[in-house]
Amino acid sequence: MRVILLRARGVLDSATRRRSTAALDLMVRTNRRWLAITIGPMLIVAVYLVLSRWPVRWFSSWSDYVALGIAVSLGALAIISLNITVGSKILLLVIYVPIVLTILVYFSMVFVCGLFGDCL
Repeated sequence: MRVILLRARGVLDSATRRRSTAALDLMVRTNRRWLAITIGPMLIVAVYLVLSRWPVRWFSSWSDYVALGIAVSLGALAIISLNITVGSKILLLVIYVPIVLTILVYFSMVFVCGLFGDCL
């Protein structure tokens, strides 16, 4: 609260400015990691599905599994880079991997059905 009042008055010293800038930088980096964890896998799978099925199908189902693995690995690496304890990272990974794999499989089915008309 004191920092906000001093900032409003324009009386911040350089050390306080450095600390507030460092805190802001940490928040921005953490937000990027959360974006990589949540949006990154879906974006990778969507780009792969478009490139692999349009204009002709030239990838196999084996490459679909590789793309899913790469997408989940991106999120897992982002979780590993978070500034939390090792136990929390392991718990997050144990929960994250099966949930994201399930979501990505359903996402890929709906995406291919909606975009290319290949429904099950």
